Amino acid sequence: LTYRAPELKQFKQRIKEIHENKNHPSHDVIEYRDGTVLERSSYPQRIGNEIVGRVFTFKDITRQRYNERALKESEQKYRTLFEQTPMGLFLLDFTVDQMSMQCNSRMETLFNVPKGKLSSSHMLEYSPEYQPDGELSKVKFKRLFGELLEEMETKFFEWRYVDAKGVYFDCETTLVPL
Repeated sequence: LTYRAPELKQFKQRIKEIHENKNHPSHDVIEYRDGTVLERSSYPQRIGNEIVGRVFTFKDITRQRYNERALKESEQKYRTLFEQTPMGLFLLDFTVDQMSMQCNSRMETLFNVPKGKLSSSHMLEYSPEYQPDGELSKVKFKRLFGELLEEMETKFFEWRYVDAKGVYFDCETTLVPL
């Protein structure tokens, strides 16, 4: 439950509910007009089996709330930039045994694939067996990504792709380590 403390009627009603349900713990978030945010918890205090009162604790979570909101705003700005840019973008995320890819809608248009299909694919699925320089795509891919991970510096290179309709196209590709 979250409410603003100055809303006295709601505040009193909540205290009444807590006292009426004295066997149960309570957890609330109270937001003050000055921006302070407190987390309030209360538990029944017992002596033997008898409830003799309640123990209330308050924790100032103002900074945590501020950080959560800032993170949410930052994620929204990133998502808008990622989706609205006129360039095709994809993000590769590596784990020990797999790679996942996220791409924007422009990338899906370039590859002539339905929404969401490209993200569940591997980049090599949209590469011919050989690159124009004669190197196997999978060998070149491993080499370039190995260099990227070792050097942690942006890499620029040409890459030949093949879209879902089988049309080949060359792209200037930039890999940026994050």
